[in-house]
Amino acid sequence: MPNGDGRLFPGSYAQVHFRRKRSSSPVVCSGECPAVSRGGPRAAVVGADGKIHLKPVTIGRDYGTEVEILGGLDPNESIVLNPSDSLEEGQAVNVVKATTHS
Repeated sequence: MPNGDGRLFPGSYAQVHFRRKRSSSPVVCSGECPAVSRGGPRAAVVGADGKIHLKPVTIGRDYGTEVEILGGLDPNESIVLNPSDSLEEGQAVNVVKATTHS
């Protein structure tokens, strides 16, 4: 950073915020959605074949109850929101739509 007038002292600290435009909005899902394993974070999605597919994902911001998924998922995929540790690649599943209570 240019410091021609000497206002910044060596060893000083500053808090900086960068603004940048995103080309697309990230996928945001429940904090339980990505599972972290030895292979890195993965999300379980249900493919058109009705089977589980574990996809590597890139996690962005963690909001506590929700996390940003910056890469690895398509917003139109069916994501398993709270996957069990026992889910395996290629496992057949029955999809049940969530119901809302009024």
